[in-house]
Amino acid sequence: MTGRLVVRGDIQPDESLAGYVIRLSHANGMNGQGWLLHLAGLTAGFDGRRSDLNRLASLAAIEVGSLQQASLAPVATHPRRRSFNGSPIAGAHLATDGARTCPACIEQKGYASRLWHLRAYAACHQHGFMLVDHCTQCRRPLSWGRGSLTECVCGSAITTRRPAPLQVVRLSELIALAADGAAPRPFEGSAVAGISAVAWFFGASPMGNARERRALFTSRASSDAASTVLEQGAQFALDWHNSFTSWAMDHFHRPDARIGLHKVFGPELVRLRATFEDDCPFIIDDLRRFFSE
Repeated sequence: MTGRLVVRGDIQPDESLAGYVIRLSHANGMNGQGWLLHLAGLTAGFDGRRSDLNRLASLAAIEVGSLQQASLAPVATHPRRRSFNGSPIAGAHLATDGARTCPACIEQKGYASRLWHLRAYAACHQHGFMLVDHCTQCRRPLSWGRGSLTECVCGSAITTRRPAPLQVVRLSELIALAADGAAPRPFEGSAVAGISAVAWFFGASPMGNARERRALFTSRASSDAASTVLEQGAQFALDWHNSFTSWAMDHFHRPDARIGLHKVFGPELVRLRATFEDDCPFIIDDLRRFFSE
């Protein structure tokens, strides 16, 4: 096969680049996406690396810029950050070790959403279901290397539709708004990255010991683990002012505060700065304001 593909089509404005390749390969009758990647000079996982997408754009007869916009490649000026919708986001906020999907969306729209790559987006905001990340038949994690958006690599149909907790769905709605450029205060400047950081940090903070919390931050969380974290953290993104005030009182002000103003506060402040100084500088400002008052 040379030149252009027989079946072509633009990538949707909110479509996953990895999902687009699956859709394009399947539409052209390919058994998996390996042959298309070979023609385009790409390898598995290309969407998470800085790759030349010109040949893929030529094969699909679309503008290369639309593929680059959908890429999750590292940002040249921020080595520890990836691109999401063309903006930098910490790699920790992306679910990069496997695929997630909403079968209802695939049935309705026919393509995979870019939002499914966000770790804090654990439930479909349009259908109210938890995203599926494992096959119910073979029990393996779903892969972006599968040959069809509707099937696991084992050939089993992906059909699970499990209702999501209300707070997790509301958080997904907020993330979807931010991805469309409509983030509410105080997240206007930080958008998706800021909302993800706030929900995950404050959701994981009260859980277990420090080692368990670090595991949640450094490894891929399953849908179940994500749901548990985000049920706790969603309120901080949905009602930042009241949630932050309550959290700060609990940590620093009350007689039985968890941390208090003593030698343990220093490491906590370092942790807050490392997490939020880039994505959510307003949190550091609110912390200073809390102590000044």
